[in-house]
Amino acid sequence: MANSSCGRIDIYDNLNGTALVEWPPFPGAAPDSYNVYVNDVLNVNVAVRKAIITGLHGSSYNGSAITPPGQYTVRVAVVQGGVERAVSAERVFTASPTSTNLVTPMRRPFPFPNVGP
Repeated sequence: MANSSCGRIDIYDNLNGTALVEWPPFPGAAPDSYNVYVNDVLNVNVAVRKAIITGLHGSSYNGSAITPPGQYTVRVAVVQGGVERAVSAERVFTASPTSTNLVTPMRRPFPFPNVGP
């Protein structure tokens, strides 16, 4: 496999365990498809220069502590004739928080205020 950089890999966190990955064309390559790897494991094969990667774990909040988010390394490979011909540079991506409590914490007064007629 030749290492032929395609430029910057853009990653957009969907905040639901998936992310949209997009990349520019590989110079001089006429791909049949692209393999998208996450942490050196094939995540998806696509025919266009964007993909949704799955299986991501963001941080969560259990009421008292934040679980750190997962960090992922993403790379893209050009596939021609069933063989990977060129591989992009890697991009490190950290999944954002996925807990609604962490994203938008709600506070309530305690004890509850008196509500009357």
